[in-house]
Amino acid sequence: MKKFGLTLFLFSFVLLLTGCGNKEENSSVYQGFVEGTEIPILTEIGGTLEQVPVEEGSKIKKGDLLARLDQRVLEQQVKEAQASLAYAQSSLEELEAGARDQELQKAISLIEQNQAQINQLEAQQTQLHELEQQRLAQWEQVQAGLQGAESTVKYEQDKLTKLVALLAKGVESKEKVDAQKEVVDQASAKASQLQAQIKSQQAQLQMTKGDKEAIQAQIQAAKSQKSAAEAQFDLLKEGATANKIKQLIAQRDQAEARLEQVKIQKSTAVIVSPANGTVIRKNVSLGEVVKPSYQLMSLLEEKKLEVKIYVPEAKLGDVVVNQQAVISVDAFPERSFKGVIQHISEQAEFTPKNVQTPDERTKMVFAVTIKLQEGWDQLRPGMPADVSIAGSEQ
Repeated sequence: MKKFGLTLFLFSFVLLLTGCGNKEENSSVYQGFVEGTEIPILTEIGGTLEQVPVEEGSKIKKGDLLARLDQRVLEQQVKEAQASLAYAQSSLEELEAGARDQELQKAISLIEQNQAQINQLEAQQTQLHELEQQRLAQWEQVQAGLQGAESTVKYEQDKLTKLVALLAKGVESKEKVDAQKEVVDQASAKASQLQAQIKSQQAQLQMTKGDKEAIQAQIQAAKSQKSAAEAQFDLLKEGATANKIKQLIAQRDQAEARLEQVKIQKSTAVIVSPANGTVIRKNVSLGEVVKPSYQLMSLLEEKKLEVKIYVPEAKLGDVVVNQQAVISVDAFPERSFKGVIQHISEQAEFTPKNVQTPDERTKMVFAVTIKLQEGWDQLRPGMPADVSIAGSEQ
């Protein structure tokens, strides 16, 4: 039976290599694999994933939410940029109108307000730092306790195993074995409680770090506002000149550009699908911290299937772009699928190892891509396919 199968395979393979098939009198049959268009979903910025509403196998429409990063720091940066722009515009208008005593007092008051805000924020930052250190110490303490509890569980379990063996030999009482089982259960319960505490403390520690980053962004914004207020005060004292007005115009334009930049960064924290398709791989989980350009997942684009075949140089004249082809797969032996030649390689290459015999690998072939026109719900990437191409009438 094996010899018959091998003979049949070699016979079919010879037909494939010679480009002869019994489907049509003037057709050539080639072999390839169904391939899909895979779209990598990458992050443009880094951050913590606060939403990942899709799973592997999910059907996705263009524009659907795929992931969302924590935007708290970005929101503070937007507020900082908005404040800087508003202040730059106000400073320019006031300078062009000329300084008055009340404007000088207003500038001094603003500087003092900014300094008070900085002091308050720095005090909050110190408190958060102390809280972070406290939570870190608690986490380390519970971690050490967990290690001890796990060692206790192992010790008591080993003791129970020995007692059970002695009970089987009739040299130990069942009451003592039952009592030891209770000890093991209690030790296991304590270890589980400590594991739950560790997860809770990790979440609290991560939250504290996020709050520290937000406070730091606010401090930077307040310092920027104070610097701008001090510069404005100096200008008011000296009086407006053409160069100083130009300087403020440049600062305003810079603030506008900064605001646009942080808005764009904030928008990239929301990742949506660029096309209809299916999630075929998911590389992240909720709460995970990712870096810029990290691949979150991969989409298989809808209705984008193709088959790549390799046509010998001698038969290249039989294929042209937009020529019809017929694709068949083993999974649907009684059905064929329509396709059209989409691309013919401009450069010859040696036959790939997974297509031809060792003798045929030295022959030059041209890669030809056939786009599927139907069968998107039945065919899957990776399926072996036979492609029949009718002879070109040239």
